[in-house]
Amino acid sequence: MATDRPEGRIPHDFKRTAVRNLVRAGVPEKTAMQLTGHKTRAVFHRYDIVDESDLRAAASRLNTLMGTLSGTIKAATPAPSTRTA
Repeated sequence: MATDRPEGRIPHDFKRTAVRNLVRAGVPEKTAMQLTGHKTRAVFHRYDIVDESDLRAAASRLNTLMGTLSGTIKAATPAPSTRTA
């Protein structure tokens, strides 16, 4: 039986890839859901598969953010005292 789809792939594979690409591109969830035809977040999130590379990328972003923050935040210095003895 001949099919028009690549061997070993089903339509849900393509939908899953679309969801992952939209999420990784930073497309707002509501917009991505409309594009992919998902009506509920629960089903949308089932298609948003997280793998090791996603976790490594998130950790790298956090490290970059923390490095940026630690380089810009200075320790608080106490205000000069105006008391006289």
